[in-house]
Amino acid sequence: MDSWVHPEGKFCLLGDACHATLPYLAQGAAQAVEDGGVLGGLLSHVTAADKDNLRPILDAYERLRKKRTTAVVQGSTDLRNVFHLPDGPKQEERDRIMLEDKPTEGSPNRWRDPVFQKFLFAYDAFGEAEKAWETLAEEYQRGG
Repeated sequence: MDSWVHPEGKFCLLGDACHATLPYLAQGAAQAVEDGGVLGGLLSHVTAADKDNLRPILDAYERLRKKRTTAVVQGSTDLRNVFHLPDGPKQEERDRIMLEDKPTEGSPNRWRDPVFQKFLFAYDAFGEAEKAWETLAEEYQRGG
């Protein structure tokens, strides 16, 4: 989806409406909650004077979330492919690696990849929204 924000800049999409996720990482609902956290954090700064110019805020929300949600959607899709390998050499290699159960970066078992775990579980939606708001506020002050 090219844009989550309506062309008039009055509303936007979140959750499965813009980044439907397969169930293999069990993160679809979590991503929607993160979307809501970021959007809520940004909108908490809106004043009566801003209400007719939501477009920059909604665009900031999309910029903040799109890369992350794309990575989660892709990670879930990749895990589907790992879980549903047909019997054969690739499946046997996957089973061997998963039975070792060593936490290693790039593991086909994404739950055992410490880098991916940190990416998935250490996200601070409100902190990201605050950083984005500070950038927007600076742009407003410069007249942008």
